[in-house]
Amino acid sequence: MKPTVPSKLPFLLLAVQVVVLIAATIAEHVWGSATAYARFYSTVGFRLLWAAIVVTGAWVIVRRRLWHRLHALALHTSFVVILVGALCTAFGSVNGSLHLRVGKSAHLFLTDNNDVGRLPFDVQLTQFTVHHYPGTETPSDYESRLRVKGQNYVVSMNHIAEIDGWRIYQTSYDTDGKGSVLSLYHDPWGILLTYVGYGLLFVSLLWSLLARGGAFRTLLRHPALRRATFLLCLLAGWGSASASASDFSDGTLHAISRVEADSIGRRQIVYNGRVCPLNTLSVDFCKKISGRTSFRGLTADQVLLSWIYYPTEWQNVAMVRIKSAALRERLGIVGDYASVAQLYAGGEYRLQRLMAAERDPSSPLARAIQDTDEKVGLIVMLYKGTLIHPLPEADRAARLSDGRVTAEIIYNRVPAVKIAFMYCLTLGFLAFGLLVSGFRRRWIDIALRCALIVAFVCMALWFAFRWYLAGFVPMSNGFETMLLMAVCVLGVGVALMRRFPFVLPFALLIAGFALLVAHLSDMNPQITPLMPVLSSPLLSLHVTIMMFSYALFALTCLNSGYALWLSRREANAARVEQLTVLNRLLLHPAVFLLTAGIFIGAIWANVSWGRYWGWDPKEVWALITMLIYSFALHPGLLPVLRRPRPFHWFVLLAFLSVLFTYFGVNFLLGGMHSYA
Repeated sequence: MKPTVPSKLPFLLLAVQVVVLIAATIAEHVWGSATAYARFYSTVGFRLLWAAIVVTGAWVIVRRRLWHRLHALALHTSFVVILVGALCTAFGSVNGSLHLRVGKSAHLFLTDNNDVGRLPFDVQLTQFTVHHYPGTETPSDYESRLRVKGQNYVVSMNHIAEIDGWRIYQTSYDTDGKGSVLSLYHDPWGILLTYVGYGLLFVSLLWSLLARGGAFRTLLRHPALRRATFLLCLLAGWGSASASASDFSDGTLHAISRVEADSIGRRQIVYNGRVCPLNTLSVDFCKKISGRTSFRGLTADQVLLSWIYYPTEWQNVAMVRIKSAALRERLGIVGDYASVAQLYAGGEYRLQRLMAAERDPSSPLARAIQDTDEKVGLIVMLYKGTLIHPLPEADRAARLSDGRVTAEIIYNRVPAVKIAFMYCLTLGFLAFGLLVSGFRRRWIDIALRCALIVAFVCMALWFAFRWYLAGFVPMSNGFETMLLMAVCVLGVGVALMRRFPFVLPFALLIAGFALLVAHLSDMNPQITPLMPVLSSPLLSLHVTIMMFSYALFALTCLNSGYALWLSRREANAARVEQLTVLNRLLLHPAVFLLTAGIFIGAIWANVSWGRYWGWDPKEVWALITMLIYSFALHPGLLPVLRRPRPFHWFVLLAFLSVLFTYFGVNFLLGGMHSYA
């Protein structure tokens, strides 16, 4: 059946919706969340646009008789049910907050619209407790004990109470620890319908991949992919390396001995809200001050302790790195480093005078002054004795084992991410050069495959190593998600490299660039305790699935770039066809994983703070990405995407939405999901 204009109408409406969503995120960034909600998300026109998409989509389902393909019918029906549930939530739900003090009860609450709401029962706070990570003052959980209608309930982070259709969530608490702020949520139909839609969605996604007559199974049987079977083999291997610090010592600097420093570096302290060896603080201190993990051939422990033992001498050492050439010029500093003594003149702190003279606090010079001031502040804290917080000897419960201490010191000393990105990028460019030149040797292919397997195993082990040290799945910041991204890409590369040899260089290059971003940005390499709200297995599942989908999208992007380069010559038509089929194949699990990840994240949000969708910029852009890539899954209704060149251009440009979802939102738009 030839597609008609009405058949394309849902995609036209989706395109309009994508533009509206992009405009909404920009408006939120410029004018604030309130404006975005008032002008976009809460308007009648916005909801009618979604309704129009549902109606026209249903019309296309009927016209194309999707009941003959039950998996496709179930998949599209799930989105209809989810949107209907969202409409019920929008028009029929009640949100609010309730502030209680210990021993007090109340039934009146403040709604999100600043109105007064009334609960059908009284809520009494009988006890409130803040739990901390062992040996620290960092909260690990907040717990409110409630009494409602003669029954006792416990509400904590990621643990809600449901009473007569009202869901009660832990939000915050009073600073004196004797009061609690609770979120209230009443949605009699929206949550039920939405969860039914989620369940149908997950079943239909899996069904669509396994259905005998589905597009995914059909692509798997395509003649262009008929050569070998998938290689799903993981070889055990480990490579470790350590980088020694550059020794540019002139032999005049007094420092504590290496043996003594190593011994003291094993002492346990409280830092970043957790118990760790002093070495962790030393490495962080040295890196923040000088940009290196060592200085003049001295280890980080030697540097930190030498500042304590020889403060008069070390304040004259040029160790404070100043990145800004303009600031160095203002201070009269020659070279990239300044001493603490150079930042003072006649007892006056020179940076304070410069900051007072700078009119624009957001200017590059002002930011450079602030950055340098923070470094000096660390040294001052060290002098005052407020930087180091030793763990009391009596606190046996919080103490780490000797094995954990040794493991963390090894983790601090091995620049695994730096080694890994250099390894992956070097081999990736080499493999790509061989691919483009057409130079093939069996022993080279075997060597590159082994190199990819080694990279995957080593990065997976290093990720597991950080997991062991942290005590939770490390997915809470940009550094950790980039690390997981690299592991996912390398894993996909290992799975596909034998059947599709051109995937190998792309996997190495994507992983290498992901690790390079993590290394250069230095987003948060130090291990810190999880916020209570993030301590949920749903979050780990959500992030893992999202990273796998991003990895697949990245591979399709490079595949499309390579296909467009090959398409310049007619002789490469067979290879272009293979790349086209491969991309169509990979897009199915990529889009399905992205969709599943979005809605698993929604379930986590609903469990954690009572709202499965908050129109946060990251949520919105993940939805935009899903909508954009969904076009590529409907070539039957969009004939232009049946042709290889337009299809590959679409995939190449569509990846920009993935990049913006991860990096653009983090560094430009912000929001709750920002890692910047």
